[in-house]
Amino acid sequence: MNYDIHVGSILGLTGKIMAFFASFIAASLPITGFIIWWGKKKKKKNAAVAES
Repeated sequence: MNYDIHVGSILGLTGKIMAFFASFIAASLPITGFIIWWGKKKKKKNAAVAES
């Protein structure tokens, strides 16, 4: 039962699709977090240069 829930087999094809999207979102969180962090870092540098 644990394996079936883990791979999405418990609900058939619908479960596999839901498991795919859940894992895709979980895998993209570190990437999107880094992009947001990188964007904030760049904005602070540009704002400080514009004020001077």
